[in-house]
Amino acid sequence: MEKKSNRNWTLDRFAQWFNAVVPGAHRKIDAKDIKIAMTIGNPELAVQLVQSGIGIAFVSKWSVFKAIKDGSIKILDISGRKLKRKFYLVNAEKEPVTMTGKIFWDFVKGYRFFVPL
Repeated sequence: MEKKSNRNWTLDRFAQWFNAVVPGAHRKIDAKDIKIAMTIGNPELAVQLVQSGIGIAFVSKWSVFKAIKDGSIKILDISGRKLKRKFYLVNAEKEPVTMTGKIFWDFVKGYRFFVPL
């Protein structure tokens, strides 16, 4: 059996959730029918669009904390599946040159979730 990508698994999970939560919907949705219309690099903008009723979004929990607290958005539980993303630390030099940069660099290297390249 072919392993599903995170994207396909998530779309399937959303379709299952929608079909269970919205029983009065005029028709059931299928993951194949879900089209990704845009990708937004700004999490705050993505939250504002969702609050306006324009689609759904994947964002960090820190991006939606206030909106969840005030009840303007809801969380879709995708438990049982880990979503991964990569972060990059960039610098103009091979290593930071300022004391603040060096301290931050050492902190990031020592952070328990950081995997050096």
